[in-house]
Amino acid sequence: MRNRVELVVAACLLAGSGVAGADRLPGEPAGPARHSLSPSRSGSSTGWRMTACCTPASRASSGESRRARSGRGGECSRLWAVSLRFRVLGSGSSGNATLVEGHGTFLLIDAGLGPRSLAERLLSAGVDPASLAAVLVSHEHGDHARGAAAFSAKWGVRLCGSRGTYAAAGFGAVEIAGYDVLEAGETRGFGSVRVTSVPVPHDAAAPFAFVIASEGDRLGHATDLGHVNRSLVQAFRGCDAVLIESNYDPGLLRDGPYPWSLKERILGGEGHLSNGDVGRFLANGLGEACHTVVLAHLSQKNNHPELAGWRPRSPWAGAGAATCASP
Repeated sequence: MRNRVELVVAACLLAGSGVAGADRLPGEPAGPARHSLSPSRSGSSTGWRMTACCTPASRASSGESRRARSGRGGECSRLWAVSLRFRVLGSGSSGNATLVEGHGTFLLIDAGLGPRSLAERLLSAGVDPASLAAVLVSHEHGDHARGAAAFSAKWGVRLCGSRGTYAAAGFGAVEIAGYDVLEAGETRGFGSVRVTSVPVPHDAAAPFAFVIASEGDRLGHATDLGHVNRSLVQAFRGCDAVLIESNYDPGLLRDGPYPWSLKERILGGEGHLSNGDVGRFLANGLGEACHTVVLAHLSQKNNHPELAGWRPRSPWAGAGAATCASP
Protein backbone atom coordinates (compact mmCIF):
# COMPACT_ATOMS: atom_id res chain seq x y z
CA MET A 1 0.00 0.00 0.00
CA ARG A 2 1.30 3.45 -0.89
CA ASN A 3 1.99 6.21 1.62
CA ARG A 4 -0.91 8.34 2.81
CA VAL A 5 -1.35 11.55 0.88
CA GLU A 6 -2.80 14.78 2.19
CA LEU A 7 -5.47 16.05 -0.19
CA VAL A 8 -6.27 19.76 -0.17
CA VAL A 9 -8.91 21.55 -2.25
CA ALA A 10 -7.55 24.90 -3.40
CA ALA A 11 -11.04 26.39 -3.52
CA CYS A 12 -11.24 25.86 0.24
CA LEU A 13 -7.87 27.47 0.85
CA LEU A 14 -8.69 30.65 -0.98
CA ALA A 15 -11.12 31.95 1.64
CA GLY A 16 -10.17 30.01 4.75
CA SER A 17 -7.02 29.12 6.63
CA GLY A 18 -4.44 27.17 4.68
CA VAL A 19 -2.30 24.24 5.64
CA ALA A 20 0.36 25.11 8.15
CA GLY A 21 3.89 24.81 6.76
CA ALA A 22 7.22 24.15 8.38
CA ASP A 23 8.16 27.70 7.56
CA ARG A 24 6.31 30.78 6.35
CA LEU A 25 6.66 33.17 3.49
CA PRO A 26 8.41 36.40 4.51
CA GLY A 27 6.26 38.50 6.82
CA GLU A 28 3.58 35.84 7.08
CA PRO A 29 1.91 35.17 10.46
CA ALA A 30 1.97 31.71 11.96
CA GLY A 31 -0.48 29.35 10.30
CA PRO A 32 -3.27 27.51 12.09
CA ALA A 33 -3.59 23.79 12.54
CA ARG A 34 -4.61 21.54 9.69
CA HIS A 35 -8.23 20.76 8.86
CA SER A 36 -9.42 24.29 9.69
CA LEU A 37 -10.65 25.07 6.20
CA SER A 38 -13.90 26.71 5.14
CA PRO A 39 -15.33 25.68 1.76
CA SER A 40 -15.49 28.47 -0.76
CA ARG A 41 -15.10 28.95 -4.49
CA SER A 42 -14.14 32.58 -4.11
CA GLY A 43 -11.02 33.88 -5.86
CA SER A 44 -9.85 35.88 -2.85
CA SER A 45 -6.63 34.93 -1.12
CA THR A 46 -7.30 36.97 2.02
CA GLY A 47 -6.69 35.26 5.33
CA TRP A 48 -5.10 31.96 4.39
CA ARG A 49 -1.53 30.85 4.78
CA MET A 50 0.83 28.23 3.45
CA THR A 51 -0.56 25.68 1.05
CA ALA A 52 2.08 22.97 1.26
CA CYS A 53 5.74 22.30 1.81
CA CYS A 54 8.50 19.88 0.97
CA THR A 55 11.53 18.78 2.99
CA PRO A 56 15.12 18.67 1.75
CA ALA A 57 17.39 15.82 2.75
CA SER A 58 20.24 18.31 2.98
CA ARG A 59 18.62 20.07 5.96
CA ALA A 60 17.66 17.02 7.96
CA SER A 61 19.16 13.69 8.83
CA SER A 62 18.58 10.97 6.27
CA GLY A 63 16.34 9.19 8.75
CA GLU A 64 14.20 12.27 9.31
CA SER A 65 13.99 12.89 5.58
CA ARG A 66 12.83 9.33 4.93
CA ARG A 67 10.27 9.57 7.73
CA ALA A 68 8.99 12.88 6.37
CA ARG A 69 8.60 11.48 2.85
CA SER A 70 6.92 8.32 4.06
CA GLY A 71 4.53 10.12 6.38
CA ARG A 72 6.13 8.69 9.53
CA GLY A 73 7.69 11.77 11.02
CA GLY A 74 4.73 13.90 12.04
CA GLU A 75 3.20 16.85 10.23
CA CYS A 76 5.11 19.21 7.96
CA SER A 77 5.00 21.82 10.73
CA ARG A 78 7.44 19.68 12.76
CA LEU A 79 10.07 19.50 10.03
CA TRP A 80 13.26 21.49 10.39
CA ALA A 81 13.17 23.41 7.13
CA VAL A 82 11.70 23.51 3.67
CA SER A 83 13.44 23.80 0.32
CA LEU A 84 10.33 24.45 -1.75
CA ARG A 85 7.07 26.18 -0.86
CA PHE A 86 4.04 27.25 -2.82
CA ARG A 87 0.94 29.32 -2.29
CA VAL A 88 -2.15 29.52 -4.49
CA LEU A 89 -2.95 33.20 -5.12
CA GLY A 90 -5.88 32.53 -7.45
CA SER A 91 -7.61 29.46 -8.82
CA GLY A 92 -10.49 29.07 -11.27
CA SER A 93 -11.95 30.76 -14.31
CA SER A 94 -11.67 34.16 -12.61
CA GLY A 95 -7.89 33.89 -12.64
CA ASN A 96 -5.04 31.52 -11.80
CA ALA A 97 -1.72 32.29 -10.15
CA THR A 98 0.60 30.28 -7.90
CA LEU A 99 3.60 31.64 -5.99
CA VAL A 100 6.55 29.26 -5.63
CA GLU A 101 9.67 29.86 -3.53
CA GLY A 102 12.88 27.90 -3.24
CA HIS A 103 15.67 29.28 -1.00
CA GLY A 104 14.91 32.90 -1.77
CA THR A 105 14.08 32.49 -5.45
CA PHE A 106 10.46 33.42 -6.19
CA LEU A 107 8.52 32.38 -9.28
CA LEU A 108 4.94 33.04 -10.30
CA ILE A 109 3.14 30.36 -12.29
CA ASP A 110 0.51 32.07 -14.46
CA ALA A 111 -0.82 35.60 -14.17
CA GLY A 112 -4.53 35.28 -14.78
CA LEU A 113 -5.41 38.13 -12.42
CA GLY A 114 -5.02 41.82 -13.12
CA PRO A 115 -1.59 43.32 -12.38
CA ARG A 116 -2.84 45.30 -9.39
CA SER A 117 -4.51 42.24 -7.85
CA LEU A 118 -1.41 40.13 -8.44
CA ALA A 119 0.80 42.74 -6.79
CA GLU A 120 -1.55 43.05 -3.81
CA ARG A 121 -1.61 39.29 -3.26
CA LEU A 122 2.15 39.03 -3.55
CA LEU A 123 2.64 41.88 -1.10
CA SER A 124 0.18 40.23 1.30
CA ALA A 125 2.52 37.23 1.24
CA GLY A 126 5.48 39.49 2.01
CA VAL A 127 6.92 39.23 -1.50
CA ASP A 128 8.03 42.27 -3.52
CA PRO A 129 6.57 41.83 -7.04
CA ALA A 130 9.82 43.13 -8.55
CA SER A 131 11.77 40.37 -6.79
CA LEU A 132 10.23 37.58 -8.88
CA ALA A 133 12.77 35.72 -11.00
CA ALA A 134 10.16 35.09 -13.71
CA VAL A 135 6.49 34.60 -14.49
CA LEU A 136 5.89 31.18 -16.03
CA VAL A 137 2.93 31.30 -18.42
CA SER A 138 1.37 27.89 -18.98
CA HIS A 139 -0.70 29.01 -22.00
CA GLU A 140 -2.41 32.03 -23.50
CA HIS A 141 -5.97 31.72 -22.18
CA GLY A 142 -7.11 34.78 -20.26
CA ASP A 143 -7.59 33.13 -16.89
CA HIS A 144 -3.88 32.22 -16.98
CA ALA A 145 -2.29 35.09 -18.91
CA ARG A 146 -4.65 38.08 -18.54
CA GLY A 147 -2.33 40.13 -16.36
CA ALA A 148 1.03 38.81 -17.56
CA ALA A 149 2.06 41.56 -19.97
CA ALA A 150 1.01 44.51 -17.80
CA PHE A 151 2.57 42.93 -14.70
CA SER A 152 5.82 42.29 -16.59
CA ALA A 153 6.00 45.84 -17.86
CA LYS A 154 5.20 47.44 -14.50
CA TRP A 155 7.53 45.38 -12.34
CA GLY A 156 10.29 44.52 -14.80
CA VAL A 157 9.78 40.76 -14.51
CA ARG A 158 10.47 38.57 -17.54
CA LEU A 159 7.90 36.11 -18.82
CA CYS A 160 8.71 32.53 -19.75
CA GLY A 161 6.77 29.94 -21.73
CA SER A 162 6.46 28.22 -25.08
CA ARG A 163 6.87 29.81 -28.50
CA GLY A 164 3.21 29.06 -29.14
CA THR A 165 2.13 30.90 -26.00
CA TYR A 166 4.24 33.92 -26.94
CA ALA A 167 2.57 34.17 -30.35
CA ALA A 168 -0.99 33.32 -29.29
CA ALA A 169 -0.95 35.70 -26.31
CA GLY A 170 0.30 38.55 -28.49
CA PHE A 171 3.27 39.28 -26.22
CA GLY A 172 5.29 40.46 -29.22
CA ALA A 173 2.86 43.33 -29.81
CA VAL A 174 2.88 44.76 -26.28
CA GLU A 175 5.43 46.15 -23.87
CA ILE A 176 6.95 43.51 -21.60
CA ALA A 177 10.25 43.21 -19.73
CA GLY A 178 11.22 40.25 -21.92
CA TYR A 179 10.24 36.72 -22.85
CA ASP A 180 12.31 33.57 -22.49
CA VAL A 181 11.27 30.65 -24.70
CA LEU A 182 11.09 27.30 -22.96
CA GLU A 183 11.11 24.30 -25.26
CA ALA A 184 9.07 21.19 -24.53
CA GLY A 185 10.85 19.05 -21.96
CA GLU A 186 13.54 21.65 -21.32
CA THR A 187 14.91 22.30 -17.82
CA ARG A 188 16.08 25.80 -16.96
CA GLY A 189 17.51 27.29 -13.79
CA PHE A 190 16.20 30.41 -12.06
CA GLY A 191 18.43 31.08 -9.08
CA SER A 192 17.96 28.21 -6.63
CA VAL A 193 15.04 26.74 -8.58
CA ARG A 194 14.92 24.55 -11.68
CA VAL A 195 11.89 24.51 -13.98
CA THR A 196 11.02 21.70 -16.40
CA SER A 197 8.27 22.15 -18.97
CA VAL A 198 5.83 19.30 -19.63
CA PRO A 199 3.64 19.40 -22.77
CA VAL A 200 -0.04 18.79 -21.97
CA PRO A 201 -3.16 18.26 -24.13
CA HIS A 202 -5.31 21.38 -24.12
CA ASP A 203 -6.92 23.53 -26.81
CA ALA A 204 -4.19 26.15 -26.69
CA ALA A 205 -0.96 26.83 -28.57
CA ALA A 206 1.74 24.58 -27.01
CA PRO A 207 0.52 24.60 -23.39
CA PHE A 208 2.77 23.43 -20.56
CA ALA A 209 2.57 21.96 -17.10
CA PHE A 210 5.64 22.54 -14.95
CA VAL A 211 7.85 20.65 -12.53
CA ILE A 212 9.57 23.00 -10.08
CA ALA A 213 12.58 21.60 -8.22
CA SER A 214 14.84 22.87 -5.45
CA GLU A 215 17.43 20.77 -3.60
CA GLY A 216 15.83 17.53 -4.71
CA ASP A 217 12.25 18.41 -3.74
CA ARG A 218 9.76 18.78 -6.57
CA LEU A 219 6.36 20.32 -7.18
CA GLY A 220 4.25 19.26 -10.15
CA HIS A 221 1.87 21.99 -11.34
CA ALA A 222 -0.77 21.26 -13.99
CA THR A 223 -3.95 23.18 -14.78
CA ASP A 224 -5.98 23.07 -17.99
CA LEU A 225 -5.53 19.68 -19.64
CA GLY A 226 -8.03 17.40 -21.30
CA HIS A 227 -6.50 14.12 -20.16
CA VAL A 228 -3.52 12.91 -18.18
CA ASN A 229 -0.95 12.00 -20.82
CA ARG A 230 2.08 9.76 -20.44
CA SER A 231 4.58 12.62 -20.30
CA LEU A 232 2.74 14.17 -17.35
CA VAL A 233 2.61 10.88 -15.44
CA GLN A 234 6.32 10.35 -15.98
CA ALA A 235 7.24 13.92 -15.07
CA PHE A 236 5.13 13.95 -11.89
CA ARG A 237 6.17 10.48 -10.74
CA GLY A 238 8.94 11.79 -8.48
CA CYS A 239 7.16 14.91 -7.19
CA ASP A 240 6.76 15.51 -3.45
CA ALA A 241 3.67 17.66 -4.02
CA VAL A 242 1.26 17.98 -6.94
CA LEU A 243 -1.18 20.74 -7.84
CA ILE A 244 -3.61 19.55 -10.50
CA GLU A 245 -6.92 20.77 -11.83
CA SER A 246 -10.12 18.96 -10.91
CA ASN A 247 -12.38 21.08 -13.03
CA TYR A 248 -15.83 19.51 -13.17
CA ASP A 249 -18.28 16.89 -12.06
CA PRO A 250 -19.67 15.24 -15.24
CA GLY A 251 -23.24 15.21 -13.96
CA LEU A 252 -23.23 18.87 -12.99
CA LEU A 253 -21.64 19.80 -16.30
CA ARG A 254 -24.15 17.87 -18.42
CA ASP A 255 -27.14 19.26 -16.48
CA GLY A 256 -25.70 22.76 -16.16
CA PRO A 257 -26.36 26.01 -18.04
CA TYR A 258 -23.44 25.91 -20.49
CA PRO A 259 -24.27 25.60 -24.22
CA TRP A 260 -23.62 22.12 -25.54
CA SER A 261 -20.72 23.32 -27.71
CA LEU A 262 -18.88 24.48 -24.58
CA LYS A 263 -19.76 21.28 -22.76
CA GLU A 264 -18.25 19.25 -25.60
CA ARG A 265 -15.09 21.35 -25.46
CA ILE A 266 -14.71 20.81 -21.71
CA LEU A 267 -15.41 17.08 -22.00
CA GLY A 268 -13.03 16.61 -24.93
CA GLY A 269 -9.52 15.23 -24.90
CA GLU A 270 -8.09 18.75 -25.03
CA GLY A 271 -10.53 20.29 -22.57
CA HIS A 272 -10.38 19.88 -18.79
CA LEU A 273 -10.01 17.12 -16.21
CA SER A 274 -13.04 15.81 -14.34
CA ASN A 275 -13.00 14.71 -10.72
CA GLY A 276 -12.96 11.11 -11.93
CA ASP A 277 -9.99 11.73 -14.23
CA VAL A 278 -8.02 13.10 -11.30
CA GLY A 279 -9.15 10.27 -9.05
CA ARG A 280 -7.81 7.69 -11.49
CA PHE A 281 -4.51 9.57 -11.74
CA LEU A 282 -4.16 9.69 -7.96
CA ALA A 283 -4.92 5.98 -7.69
CA ASN A 284 -2.69 4.77 -10.51
CA GLY A 285 -0.23 7.45 -11.61
CA LEU A 286 0.91 9.23 -8.48
CA GLY A 287 4.47 8.52 -7.38
CA GLU A 288 5.42 7.15 -3.96
CA ALA A 289 7.25 10.38 -3.05
CA CYS A 290 4.11 12.51 -3.15
CA HIS A 291 2.67 13.56 0.21
CA THR A 292 0.47 16.51 -0.77
CA VAL A 293 -2.08 16.94 -3.56
CA VAL A 294 -3.83 20.27 -4.16
CA LEU A 295 -6.95 20.19 -6.34
CA ALA A 296 -7.25 23.44 -8.30
CA HIS A 297 -9.25 25.17 -11.02
CA LEU A 298 -12.63 23.94 -9.74
CA SER A 299 -15.50 25.19 -11.87
CA GLN A 300 -17.85 27.51 -10.00
CA LYS A 301 -20.89 26.14 -11.83
CA ASN A 302 -19.93 22.54 -12.54
CA ASN A 303 -18.15 21.40 -9.39
CA HIS A 304 -18.00 21.75 -5.64
CA PRO A 305 -15.14 21.26 -3.14
CA GLU A 306 -16.93 18.36 -1.46
CA LEU A 307 -17.42 16.57 -4.78
CA ALA A 308 -13.81 17.07 -5.81
CA GLY A 309 -12.15 16.55 -2.46
CA TRP A 310 -13.88 13.64 -0.78
CA ARG A 311 -16.11 10.96 -2.23
CA PRO A 312 -16.17 7.66 -0.29
CA ARG A 313 -16.62 5.66 -3.50
CA SER A 314 -14.00 7.56 -5.46
CA PRO A 315 -11.25 5.60 -7.25
CA TRP A 316 -8.59 6.68 -4.76
CA ALA A 317 -10.50 6.65 -1.47
CA GLY A 318 -10.78 2.87 -1.29
CA ALA A 319 -7.04 2.42 -1.70
CA GLY A 320 -6.25 4.13 1.60
CA ALA A 321 -4.13 6.57 -0.34
CA ALA A 322 -5.69 9.91 0.52
CA THR A 323 -6.45 12.06 3.52
CA CYS A 324 -8.84 14.93 2.94
CA ALA A 325 -8.38 18.31 4.61
CA SER A 326 -11.90 18.64 5.98
CA PRO A 327 -13.82 21.88 5.36
